[in-house]
Amino acid sequence: MKRPSGFLAAIALVLAPSIGFANPLDVPADSWYSSTVSSFVNAGYFEATQPFRPTEKATRAEFVQLLVNLQGGVTHAPFTIQSFDDVAPSNPFFKYFEEAGLAGWMKGAGSCYGQHPCTANPNNPINRAEAATLMIRAFKLEMNSQMPYFSDNTPNEWFTLPINSAASLCILQGDGGEKRVRPADNMIRAEMITMLQRALQRLHYPNCVAPTGFSLPNANAKSAQPTQSVSSSSTSSIQSSSQSSSSSIFPIDSAMTLSIIKFLAPTEQNVKTIEKNMEYYNDDSHREFVQEMMGYLFTIEEASAKLEFYQKQSETRGLTPDEVKEVYALMDQINAVVLKGNNMLK
Repeated sequence: MKRPSGFLAAIALVLAPSIGFANPLDVPADSWYSSTVSSFVNAGYFEATQPFRPTEKATRAEFVQLLVNLQGGVTHAPFTIQSFDDVAPSNPFFKYFEEAGLAGWMKGAGSCYGQHPCTANPNNPINRAEAATLMIRAFKLEMNSQMPYFSDNTPNEWFTLPINSAASLCILQGDGGEKRVRPADNMIRAEMITMLQRALQRLHYPNCVAPTGFSLPNANAKSAQPTQSVSSSSTSSIQSSSQSSSSSIFPIDSAMTLSIIKFLAPTEQNVKTIEKNMEYYNDDSHREFVQEMMGYLFTIEEASAKLEFYQKQSETRGLTPDEVKEVYALMDQINAVVLKGNNMLK
C-alpha cells in the first residue's frame, strides 16, 4: 500500500546527525569527576546512555572488570576451571576474575588462588587499600623515592607498602590538608575511575600534575563491555544499535535524538502535510494510517519537550536519581512509538 510521501520524508530524518549528552545524566557537568567520566566514556569503558552511579560504592567485581579491560580485556578465555568458589562460570564477572587470577594480581582471600576453598568476594565493596594493592600488581608499578606522609597509614600493616607506593605515584593523594588517606574506607565509583586514570598517567610525587595530551587506551571491542549493572528495556534497545555512539544518548537506528524529534514534532508544516494526505486518500485504511501516525507525532512532541528540559538541567545542576529514571522511561516511550511507526511504514 502506498504511504504518504511527505511523511516518509519526515521519517527519513532519522538519518540526520545526532546530538546527545556527553556524559551519563547522573554526572553533573560541574562535578569534580565529570572530566574523568568523559574520558572513560569516550574511550568506550562506559556508556553515556546508562547511569554511571558516581556516588555508589564500587564493588570488587566492577573494579576487577575495569582493570582487566584497561589492560586489553580478556585474552585467555574460554576458562574451563573455576578458581574462585564464589565466582561461578554463570557469573557475568567470571571471565574477568579468571583472567586476573591467571595474570597473578587477583589472589583471593588469604592468597588462596590455586587452592580450595578460595573466595574473591566479588559483590563486596572494595576499600582504598585493596584497590591500591590490585593496581600496583596489575600495572606492575614501582614505588617512587618520594611520597607524602599520611597519619593513618599505619606502619607494618599489610596495606602499608601498597598505600605508600600508590601515594608516591600520585594515585592516592589524601584528603586535602588533613594528611589522611583512609585506607579502610570503601571507594565510590567516581574515586575508582579517578585512581585508575592517575595510575595510567604514570605520575610521580611531588609533581602530581596530569600530562597534557593524555588519553586512555581504547576499550577492546570484544572484551571491554561497559562496567554497569543496570538492566532495563531502554538499555537493551540502545545497546543493540550498531550505529550508536558512546557520547549520544539516542542511537540513530533505535530512537530519535532531540534534534530529529524537533523535525518530527507536529509543527504547522507537518500538520498541513498530514491533513493534505488525509484529503488525498478517500479510503478508510489510509485515513486510519495518517491519523495514527499523527498521534505518534504528538506523543513524540510531548516526550521530547520533557527530555529537552532534562537535558538543560543535566548541563547545570545535574539530575536526581528519580529524574534519571524518568528520562529512561521517556526514551522507552519514544522507542515504542518509533518502532510502531516504522512497522506501519514497511
